[in-house]
Amino acid sequence: MRRWFPRWWCWAWARAGYTLMFGAAAAGIPAADQGVASGVASTAQQVGGSVGLAVFVAVADAGTHGLSGEALRLATVDGLRTAVLLAAAGIAVTAVAALRFRGRLRNAVVAA
Repeated sequence: MRRWFPRWWCWAWARAGYTLMFGAAAAGIPAADQGVASGVASTAQQVGGSVGLAVFVAVADAGTHGLSGEALRLATVDGLRTAVLLAAAGIAVTAVAALRFRGRLRNAVVAA
């Protein structure tokens, strides 16, 4: 039972994240336009994931050309570390931006 918990936990949080993302995309949108808002959010998610993966793979692979053996292993570790730090920085920037928008949206809803 214990070894299945991490998989279940990741699955549950991923599903909650998708639900919240599409809910946020449709918040404040008229009912007739919520399908378009959901489609835009879905498209942005797919394009962002594709571009993000390409960037992270390019960063991780940048210093490995022409290397072999131990040098290749060390360069791979360094590249992966850099890619993970870049992803963490992107998450932090996104979180700060989301918190800034949250206050603006709350004030806009109260004003309406």
